[in-house]
Amino acid sequence: MKVAAVVAAGMMLVSAGVWAEEPMTGKYSGTWTAPSYRGPRPFGLTIVIESVEGGVVKGIATRMEGKCRGDIPVAGKLEGNKVHLRETEKGGPAGDCGFSANMTVEGNKLVGTMGDGSPVQVSK
Repeated sequence: MKVAAVVAAGMMLVSAGVWAEEPMTGKYSGTWTAPSYRGPRPFGLTIVIESVEGGVVKGIATRMEGKCRGDIPVAGKLEGNKVHLRETEKGGPAGDCGFSANMTVEGNKLVGTMGDGSPVQVSK
């Protein structure tokens, strides 16, 4: 009986992990507030999470404006409700822009900070 309970508990944990990964895929849109010569300013940002498998997250981050506007391929880790993303190659018009973000999954939102500490929030 104890073995059956342990097996059932293990299956529930694995199922919960898979469930957490699946709903995370999709398109998130929002802003990050970055320093500028005029003071803090919101910039448009889209993150498309293409896949989450075994805790590995892959997708595309798109900056909507500024010198780094454009697509930047990203990958990272999902650990519990924490998502850590980093560019897999540089992007932007000159091909010299990186991307780094540490976020928390909050329902249909990803909330956290960019690599420079600027706040970011995107939602489905």
